[in-house]
Amino acid sequence: MDSRKNKICKIIIIDDDPINNFICREVIKMVTDKNEILDFTSPETGLKYIFENQKNFAENEEIILFLDLNMPTMTGWEVLEELKKIEENIRNSFSIYVLSSSVDEKDKDRAKEEPNVKELLVKPLNLNVIKAILNCNHKLIVD
Repeated sequence: MDSRKNKICKIIIIDDDPINNFICREVIKMVTDKNEILDFTSPETGLKYIFENQKNFAENEEIILFLDLNMPTMTGWEVLEELKKIEENIRNSFSIYVLSSSVDEKDKDRAKEEPNVKELLVKPLNLNVIKAILNCNHKLIVD
């Protein structure tokens, strides 16, 4: 039996725009209702949650993270730097998708250099993108 099926799967959205977070949540719910979805408009609050729960992630959970690049108090790049402080085995439970409203080539190149970043995506996320991510990501439970 595949041990991944016993894992709890979480989707975390860190974006300072509550409307974008709402859209992400609703689109994800159209694809699956079997994953816990958490969203944070403050990157600091999102990081605090991740750091406080990191041991659970290592033991029980696999996480997909949608991370905005341009936020007023902390950029997505700064969040990624903070996440590097987590032990590697815990960090490897994350599949990170960086979100941006415009795709700068420098951002694309930088995203490719980040080992846990799967892809840089243009906002807003739509149903086809979410379906492709959730269906391709074996870590998630999809209807």
